[in-house]
Amino acid sequence: MAVLKIPQSEIRVREQRVPQLGALSIPLSIATQEGAAFASLGKVVEDIQKEQRAVEDQNQFLDIIGKANVDLQKASASAANNTDLDFALNQFKEATKPDRFLSYTEGSNKRVKKLFGEWLSKNVIKEQGSIIGSVTKKHQAKALETVNTRADELSILSASSNFTEASTASNELDSFLNKPETRAVLGINYDSFVKEKQNQKKRFRIEFGSINHPDYTLKNIDKIEREIGVEGAMDIRETALNKIRSNEDFKIKQEEFVKRADEDNKIGTFTEVLLRIQADDDPEYLGKIPTLDLIADLFYEDKINSAQYDALIRFYKNPKARGDDEVFDIINHQLFIANDVNEVDELERTMQLTPEFLLKVGIKDMATMKAVIEKNKDRTVFLSDKYFTEVLNTVMGKIDSTIIKEYGDKDTTDQLVRINGLRVYKEFIAEGNSPAEAFQKTVGGYLFQQNKLPTIYSIADLRTINFPEPSDTERKKGSKGIFNEKRQEVMDLYKAGSISIDDFKNDLNSLKLMEDIHDVRQRAVGAGMLDSAVDKEKFPFAKSNIAAFTNGGTTPNTDR
Repeated sequence: MAVLKIPQSEIRVREQRVPQLGALSIPLSIATQEGAAFASLGKVVEDIQKEQRAVEDQNQFLDIIGKANVDLQKASASAANNTDLDFALNQFKEATKPDRFLSYTEGSNKRVKKLFGEWLSKNVIKEQGSIIGSVTKKHQAKALETVNTRADELSILSASSNFTEASTASNELDSFLNKPETRAVLGINYDSFVKEKQNQKKRFRIEFGSINHPDYTLKNIDKIEREIGVEGAMDIRETALNKIRSNEDFKIKQEEFVKRADEDNKIGTFTEVLLRIQADDDPEYLGKIPTLDLIADLFYEDKINSAQYDALIRFYKNPKARGDDEVFDIINHQLFIANDVNEVDELERTMQLTPEFLLKVGIKDMATMKAVIEKNKDRTVFLSDKYFTEVLNTVMGKIDSTIIKEYGDKDTTDQLVRINGLRVYKEFIAEGNSPAEAFQKTVGGYLFQQNKLPTIYSIADLRTINFPEPSDTERKKGSKGIFNEKRQEVMDLYKAGSISIDDFKNDLNSLKLMEDIHDVRQRAVGAGMLDSAVDKEKFPFAKSNIAAFTNGGTTPNTDR
């Protein structure tokens, strides 16, 4: 069978040629690099954004702590001003709770809040250390002052001309110095302190002896030298000689007091000597300060009683010594409850003749209350002083029918703050201010510092008009406009013959004082003293101060 052969074709399909782009082509390595560059650029932008946010957060954080640190330092300073450590730390802890600072980080992000929380925690711990050191130091200083004052009192009394009184005081001094509490306060200084006070007791006895018995002193100067040393004996000898030399001078002095034998004249004599001792730094009185021998002579000539004598000796030793707060408060209370001028006069006599008062009252307090009592013999001043004393006691939180020593630590602190406020107020009166002026100055100074401000309604003594809390619309007139409208209202009543001139003057004076207190409350707003939750626009005219202040303190509701 024939075979058919099909020859293989040699024609080939033409291959499609790929065009060559030459320089337009990009190698793979370069393309990879460009991709990485774009990714890097994106990261840089992201890093810049993060950095900017971090800077913004830091700036916000610094702004917040700048404001918050003011409150923190106020709380620290307030707590450090105590002498009771537990009370101080609890007060600081309460004032620096984190929730009291929430307003500062309101609207901030988590990072800012975290930074602030760390800052607050760290600085609270830091301030606690500072408070502990300050309070401990104050407590120790107060304890030392108390021990020293009591030892001095007993040293002076042990040199009294009354043998029984002197013996009792000497035994009390020995017992006081041997108490474990006294040893604990003095610590390593105990032995030197005891030696000093025992020597002081001897010295007082010898000094008073040189005045009372100069001849006997000179005869026994050798014994005295062995007791207190050569230098001390020389001083005592000179004192005795001066006493003998002064006999002639005393005859002249004696003539000035020859008729002062009764109680009233004892008060006059005591007051004159008291004021001269108090004015020992007044140029007008240089060379006119009474000497110890004159004070002793006044006692032995029955021109002052024994309580007055002991008090003047104590004042002479330390004219700047602060008086007992409780005694000062008692005197003020007695003046407050007095019903008429006769009872005021009786209080003056009691204050300047009774040992219970004279042994503890300070010379400045004595002079202050003497001046205030004299002014209270004017019935107008008497009634006005009684009114503002009551307002101050209400605002400062007086605890009635309780002796100070029976208070708890916080109550004691609060009452001492109140007593000091009364002391400031009474001193202003003694300086010549009216009770209303003294009250206004006390509010603008001491009460402002203590965050204890009265409302304008607590001091209002309006007889003819009402003064309700202004509405939002009325407040837009401004305080001047509001008070001027009230003055005009009183004026219209007077012009119409509806009120007396006394009522007219009373209400104008009351409105003036109310406006002054309003301005002090407005100043508290400007000083940033108020809690963030308090309506600062309404506060100057508000009827209540409850929880108003940033330090955690509260002022009683003084709406009358």
